Amino acid sequence: MTEQGRPILELDRVSRRFGDRPALRDVSLEIMRGEVVCLVGPSGCGKSTLLRLIAGVEVPDSGRILLDEQEIAGPSRFVEPEDRRVGFMFQDYALFPHLSVRDNILFGLRHLPKAQAAAQADRIIRRIGIAELAGRHPHELSGGEQQRVALARALAPQPLVLLMDEPFSNLDRRLREHVRMETLATLHDANATAVIVTHDPEEAMSIGDRVVLMRAGQVVQTGTGYNLYDRPGSIYAARFLGPCNQIPARVRGGRAETVLGAFPAPGFAEGAPAVVCIRPKALFPVDICAERRGADLRGTLVQRSFLGEVEQLTLRVEGLEAPLRLRTSQRLDTMLGEIVRFGIDAEQAIVLPPEDDAAALAAAASA
Repeated sequence: MTEQGRPILELDRVSRRFGDRPALRDVSLEIMRGEVVCLVGPSGCGKSTLLRLIAGVEVPDSGRILLDEQEIAGPSRFVEPEDRRVGFMFQDYALFPHLSVRDNILFGLRHLPKAQAAAQADRIIRRIGIAELAGRHPHELSGGEQQRVALARALAPQPLVLLMDEPFSNLDRRLREHVRMETLATLHDANATAVIVTHDPEEAMSIGDRVVLMRAGQVVQTGTGYNLYDRPGSIYAARFLGPCNQIPARVRGGRAETVLGAFPAPGFAEGAPAVVCIRPKALFPVDICAERRGADLRGTLVQRSFLGEVEQLTLRVEGLEAPLRLRTSQRLDTMLGEIVRFGIDAEQAIVLPPEDDAAALAAAASA
């Protein structure tokens, strides 16, 4: 591999247990130089444990971790956290309250000669644009300012990999999007390699060059946000990454047949059960005077929720046990209890095995 193309961080079948509970099971992952990778999944799925293993706070029970092609944790070697060149940005930022912003940044540069540390601190202060904050103390800063200082302190020692544990969760909703976009720009400007833990799929897809979806201590699927959202490999992935309607189906003649119509189902055995996942935005109301783009279907409007840019309609459809959710930017005059005519963008329908296990698809294909 070229210098640019080789992984900076490698996890090779890493496992970790806490008593009888497996926190991680045979996790393998490669992270490239300059890549921002988001670990996402529900609480307790193992993402924070994985971060602590990379940092050296936890020790793997089995498997190896390599940083810049050197083993830092494994059967033959364990490198202490302070010797790993791994930066860690904590959820609560962990700034020292008695130190100024500049001294907080200098704290991580204690190993350098005083003049060199001062020059490096000044460079990162200028890069992140916090010169006006340098003399202040943490209690004088807003949440967004504290986050920027914590990022500067983590980047100042020039780590090979920066680990960030829920770095935006302490910010209010109004500020969160602005700060995470600003943080992402800083990481890319510094060509930093970062592993970010979040429980928010929208956040993971918006900032990660690659998203790693986890469940019960294992990696379920990895890819770009577009890949995971548009082509989830399991019902679990489809549900976790965004709302979806799940329509029971049976495969006949290579198509998943449902009460809403039939959809291509390559790889499924004849007669196999399936589930068609349809995002609410893939359903659309049909205007009688407009050219129809999909099947002419009908449902009874049982609920509506205005969400700002879009409105979500909940429809009861004959033959379906669960109601359908439809999201549209159109303003409909339809009242509760009335009929809504709708169609489906069939290209956005996702046919999946009924189990939350992509291996079921392989089994169906080979049957």
